[in-house]
Amino acid sequence: MAPILLSIAPIIPKWAHFGHGWIWISFILIVAVWSIGRGYKKHKSKTVLWLAGFGVVFLLGGTLIEEQLTVLMESAIFFVGGTLMTLAHWKNYKLEGRCSTRSLSENSDCSERKLN
Repeated sequence: MAPILLSIAPIIPKWAHFGHGWIWISFILIVAVWSIGRGYKKHKSKTVLWLAGFGVVFLLGGTLIEEQLTVLMESAIFFVGGTLMTLAHWKNYKLEGRCSTRSLSENSDCSERKLN
């Protein structure tokens, strides 16, 4: 939900931008680290980390230079970052679910390549 809200943030009136990007980024980073980190411990998929990492780079970059961007450029950057974060969360959710439904011993590997 946060990536969708963040992607439409530029069209919200200026008075509604309390703390603007930094509150959003802080919230997104906390949720992403908790959620993706928890899933990564189970599935060890580097793809999830790459998607999330690039998503965070776009979101942080857009927040850092937002004053220098047009509304269209800012929206595009946040849309790409939000989409990458959404894909990372979706892939993490799917892989974590698959790992949870398998009967795994503590020493088993539940990696992405074994699930496909």
